[in-house]
Amino acid sequence: STLFPYTTLFRSRAALAAGDAAGAEKSLREDLARCRASSKDDNLVTVRSLNRLAAFLHGQGRNGEAEPLFVEAVEIARGVRRTDSPDAIESIRALGAFLLDEGRAKEAEPLLREAAASMRRVRGEAHPETLLALAGLAALHLAVGDPAQAVGVLAPAEPAFRAAYAGNNASMLGLFLLDLGQARTGVRHFNDAETNLLEAHALLAPSSSHADESRSAARALADLYTLWHTASPGAGHAKTAMLWRERAIGGE
Repeated sequence: STLFPYTTLFRSRAALAAGDAAGAEKSLREDLARCRASSKDDNLVTVRSLNRLAAFLHGQGRNGEAEPLFVEAVEIARGVRRTDSPDAIESIRALGAFLLDEGRAKEAEPLLREAAASMRRVRGEAHPETLLALAGLAALHLAVGDPAQAVGVLAPAEPAFRAAYAGNNASMLGLFLLDLGQARTGVRHFNDAETNLLEAHALLAPSSSHADESRSAARALADLYTLWHTASPGAGHAKTAMLWRERAIGGE
């Protein structure tokens, strides 16, 4: 099920595309007010609306406003015993991802583990929502310095991720490959990491909306070649690392 009712989706996206963040926020807040008015607070429609507004505020850097909305969405989902619903599971994943982004890995871990296990059970291994939940779990492993666990989560999911996120969704594949490449760098699988990171950069670089992630891919490539140079001096990796570092700093 889509996370956005079409009317709210189009209005908020159109406002953002026009550079009107205030208009997008107004549309999302109006949607939440309608959901609260037309349904009890135990309705998963309200959960979806809370998550949409929370994600918007988080994207605007207004994390103090976003967090209580993420928390409320999970509380509603748990309160009505609907944690078997994909929308409810997504609210758990979203809160976990938010906490991880805030550097609160210990708080994020049980939520991200629960979301991944629940999506696997409810949606199956290859569903796009399951794959996103697995990516969130892998991001946790990377954040706490366990790249081997991240590879163990991401590598088996790569074929399904490629099938699910192709064409217009290629940037999602780029983000997945960025994490997989960084994880493989961490376990010294340099050739595989290089393949993943070069493809990630190629997928992310053309999109102006992913400029930060493109620079992250360039930095990841610089880190890869720096570490590879340490393992294999004289193979030319130091020079390649310097070139990618320059691209990361120079914004391509």
